Amino acid sequence: MRTATGVHLLAHMRPAHPLVFAALLAACSTPAAAPKPGPADELAWLIGRWQFADNPAITEERWVRAPDGDLIGSSRVLVEGMLGFSETLNITRQGDQLVYLAWPSGQDPVEFQRTSGGATSVVFENPAHDFPSRISYTLQGDKLEAKASGNKPSGPAEESWTLQRMPDRPVPGAQPAAGTVDGPK
Repeated sequence: MRTATGVHLLAHMRPAHPLVFAALLAACSTPAAAPKPGPADELAWLIGRWQFADNPAITEERWVRAPDGDLIGSSRVLVEGMLGFSETLNITRQGDQLVYLAWPSGQDPVEFQRTSGGATSVVFENPAHDFPSRISYTLQGDKLEAKASGNKPSGPAEESWTLQRMPDRPVPGAQPAAGTVDGPK
């Protein structure tokens, strides 16, 4: 590029010291700390739509990956086509800990800390909560074993459901997202 006097701008620039270039190169090539995997990375096997049918009730649970890497879920029980129970679910990271949050039927959220887990299982616990105080999921092929245990007024109790993986129901006019059961592979 030339100035108004016709002198080339590069003619006025002094060459930079080689150490400046070396320092810039080192700064640019130093890898940043890798972000911790989000719950959706660690628990990708949970993503999908799951169903347990026990006439006349149908229990459905659905988990999706949120843009921030959390898992967002919902659970509902339909009895003869009528909503009997619903809750909003979230699995998020707080520091180094995975946390399961449940908002049952619009109540205040209940928080459970992950206490154990493996490649296809996870356990969340909140000993201060009555029922459930423990929630676990175990993947077995295309089935998901879900258990809730704790103390009810009648004493210790456990409930379990074997949910079948179901195809996602498309939203009218929407395209399935990549990575979902019905989405592009």
